[in-house]
Amino acid sequence: MYSIYLRDEIIVRQADSHDKWNTESYVDDKMKARVDYKTKFVSNNMGEKVESQMQVIMPNRTLNKHKDKIIFEDETYPIIKVERLRSWNSKKVGSHLKLYLGSAG
Repeated sequence: MYSIYLRDEIIVRQADSHDKWNTESYVDDKMKARVDYKTKFVSNNMGEKVESQMQVIMPNRTLNKHKDKIIFEDETYPIIKVERLRSWNSKKVGSHLKLYLGSAG
C-alpha cells in the first residue's frame, strides 16, 4: 500500500566488504522511496536521544544501520533508527521500512 507514495529516488549505499588495506567497499542501489523532512528525537544504538531531520519510507530490505548510508540529492545521510511498518490493509508487518536519518556529512 505504501508503494503508491514512493515518489523520490534515493540510493542505498550498503557496506559490502573490506579490501586488503581494510578500506570498506560499498554497493549502491537506486530505488524509489518517500522522503519527509520532519524533526524528531529518536534513540540511537547507544540509547541516546538524537535529532533526526529526515525520515525515509522504502520497500523492505536488509540493512546494517551502523554501516549503510542513504544518498539523496547528492548528500549522504547515516541511518539512526529503522522501524518496520505495518501495512494499512493487512496485519502483515514488514512490507516497508521507515528510516530515521542523521545530519548529512
